[in-house]
Amino acid sequence: MTTLVLLDLDRTILTCNSAREWIVREWKQGHISTWQLVQTIGWLSVYHWGKSDVSTFLRNASQWMEGSKEVDLQERTHNFWMDSIRHQIRPSVYDVLEQHRSQGHVLALLTASSNYLSDLVAVELGIPHVLSNRMEVVDTRLTGRMIEPLCFGAGKALHAERLGQQLGINWREGYFYTDSYSDLPVLEVVAHPKVVCPDQRLEREAHKRGWDILMW
Repeated sequence: MTTLVLLDLDRTILTCNSAREWIVREWKQGHISTWQLVQTIGWLSVYHWGKSDVSTFLRNASQWMEGSKEVDLQERTHNFWMDSIRHQIRPSVYDVLEQHRSQGHVLALLTASSNYLSDLVAVELGIPHVLSNRMEVVDTRLTGRMIEPLCFGAGKALHAERLGQQLGINWREGYFYTDSYSDLPVLEVVAHPKVVCPDQRLEREAHKRGWDILMW
């Protein structure tokens, strides 16, 4: 039986939260206002303590991009990847991926990040499948709307289910690597939950449930 291996991106594969670094860069380059920066940093801080609804934030933030050319966002994201993110892949990731490949496992990113960054990471690491958040594009421009369901929380399980059906794989028999308590809906149902450099809430939950805690 083929096994699906799902991996979160921020603070799991990467040492950083790419959303925080992206929003500061966007502000410095004049693509968002100071008020939008303050809103985002505030939300990220509140989210860290489990008191914020990321789905609402993602939908609101996507509206800031309404009317923008997709190609411009792709170019900025590529530069961001090369300048700030590529060197922040955890070294242990390469060995973990190779171990799974040697067993014939299928790899997929499962992240709340955008497809623009996630696709670049997937190419770098040779990961064939990307489950991520995507913004609607019409006639080469962003509409300001997210494509539903969002890839976050319980929504991640929906994306994993879709991929499993496409590949003919029971994804629940596989693995999921993540750092975040918000990914509990997926961790609870996979056969092999793997907690990586977890936030405080997930660390407590992992100890309680006897899940593997990995410090990459």
